[in-house]
Amino acid sequence: MFEITPSFVVVTFPYASDFERDDLSNIKSDGISNYSDGVNGTLNGTLNGTLNGTLNGTLNKSDVLEALRDSPKATYEQLVELLKIPRRSVARHIKSLRERGKIKRVGSDKTGYWEIIE
Repeated sequence: MFEITPSFVVVTFPYASDFERDDLSNIKSDGISNYSDGVNGTLNGTLNGTLNGTLNGTLNKSDVLEALRDSPKATYEQLVELLKIPRRSVARHIKSLRERGKIKRVGSDKTGYWEIIE
């Protein structure tokens, strides 16, 4: 029923329609209907897509870049509140933008600002 991976937990809910309950020839030796694989696959795909979309949001590096363009003195904590994402995600996006040469920090962490490099 549960599958645990490094990134997520998959919960599989058994499902049997009236047709499947009446047709015992489709029951495997482990008691699970042959039809359930398609249902679980569809359900898992839908749930994973919905959960991943909700958890990850549609936020990307360009959203972080826009926030920094609007608020160049923003701290990580201010970006977390503004963008409504975890601090780790802010750090990851900023690291990526720095590595790609899109932004750089000018001055100290406390009194500096983010410079957008076009």
